[in-house]
Amino acid sequence: MMYFRLFDCEITDIPIPEDWQPFSRPQLPHDNPWRHMPNWLNHKIFFTDEIRINFYTQKADFELPFHTDDGPKCALNYLIQGNEPIVFEDYGPVHYKFGLMNVSERHMVPAGKVDRVLLRYSFMTLDFYTVRDRLIKLIGLKKSITYDRLNKILEDNF
Repeated sequence: MMYFRLFDCEITDIPIPEDWQPFSRPQLPHDNPWRHMPNWLNHKIFFTDEIRINFYTQKADFELPFHTDDGPKCALNYLIQGNEPIVFEDYGPVHYKFGLMNVSERHMVPAGKVDRVLLRYSFMTLDFYTVRDRLIKLIGLKKSITYDRLNKILEDNF
């Protein structure tokens, strides 16, 4: 089982959004903690049929509990701010700056001392291994890429 694939690449010129909304799933039961999470902020961009771009802010001192993502099969994550790892239940912590995560496996993010800001590309139908193999060919050896260039590469190849 693969949980992650890390990339040694910096994303530059990332436009940080100004309008954030608390993570919300109003269709969930009232006692479900994922129904409304005021300390887990989101800014969504519907990019392509396959890929959704999300910016997330996990507020300081807030722990994101163990879960599996209910939409995407995997996610390309880039930490803009913060350094808390993703923790896979059956693997342990993974410290990263930029990596593809198998979010169909149970994972959580511990609370940090500062807000954790994340740029995330969610792949809705393609599995981890398919996305990993394409990304290795497309960005595997790059040391730096602009946000716009990465978006163009992803749009053209997924």
